[in-house]
Amino acid sequence: MGETTTRKPQDANRGAASVSLGENDRVATPPPTPVVPTDSGRFARCTSVLEGVPGLKQCQLGFENLAGSATRRRRRRATPSPTEDNYNNQYRRRRNLNSIQPDNPDSPAVSFGPSPPTSCPDGIGWQGVYEKHYQYGGRCLNWFKSSHIQGSLKCERHACLGGTHTSGRRRSTPGSTHCSGGTKGYKGIEGDTSGSRQTCQKMHVMHVDGMSRQAGLLVFKRSSCLTGNSNSSCSVFKTGLCIDLGYPVWSSGLNTHGSYRSITDEPGGMLKQQTAFGKAAQSLLKANNNILPEANRCSNTQNQFKTQRDKNSSTTWREAGTWSCWHGCSGDVGIHQDETLAKLALMNY
Repeated sequence: MGETTTRKPQDANRGAASVSLGENDRVATPPPTPVVPTDSGRFARCTSVLEGVPGLKQCQLGFENLAGSATRRRRRRATPSPTEDNYNNQYRRRRNLNSIQPDNPDSPAVSFGPSPPTSCPDGIGWQGVYEKHYQYGGRCLNWFKSSHIQGSLKCERHACLGGTHTSGRRRSTPGSTHCSGGTKGYKGIEGDTSGSRQTCQKMHVMHVDGMSRQAGLLVFKRSSCLTGNSNSSCSVFKTGLCIDLGYPVWSSGLNTHGSYRSITDEPGGMLKQQTAFGKAAQSLLKANNNILPEANRCSNTQNQFKTQRDKNSSTTWREAGTWSCWHGCSGDVGIHQDETLAKLALMNY
């Protein structure tokens, strides 16, 4: 959440001259007016939130006020809504979404149920992150889709400014929409006269270098800027959650290293392991109704720092030989400082 500034209310009597009043002349001194801190993140935060104060951004799923029919027939059934189609595409259109299995055989299967979430409130939850897409409308992005979880910046565009916006007709992109006679430029940039705010966001499944093999960070940030006039300003919403799964998902505590085996030495590298961690983390949040169990909170005391020497990229960490203690597996260096690293990462994201 964006920074807020709190000012101490000034003493109402400070600097006042001392005046002697009679008993019948005394008047009640009004209490000082409280100063309400400015919520600088309100324009970047959705009206629906998992916790904290709701924002002002409207975050509906799908599209509203589309011209034409959104229920064309295909194979004797109504075409799913943009929300349903995008959800199914993210999960590779599996009929049974309960069967998705993370790459680590020690981890439980991911269970999301047969239907998409009906909303994705702002915060870190199993429903994912809200995105307003110019072609697919409002949708929930899950925590293990490779195109979402690497921190790529995505900025909102107009769906069809000055034209006719209709449901899509292309089989290759079910759930998409079509713009006729309008523009799909980025919102809030120079030349945009619609008055729209410039909104950009990014989400990340992160393993900070030096974190344990069990821990990772889900982080999300959205900015909303009003540009093009003398009162230009930006609103920022940022949130993150450090999760210790209790079993190793990352192949190493080192993201990259010249002498010791690291995540980049593993077949598939960082992205494959980000996907596996995102699957398992999202499943954990789903099973616990977005309340992280105490046992899964990151700590600076519970995971020993161990490394492997074999950097052969043709093998996996399971074949890379003996694990050795880093600095004796004791002290601040030999124990993973997961909680501290997560705080530093979120602060600088």
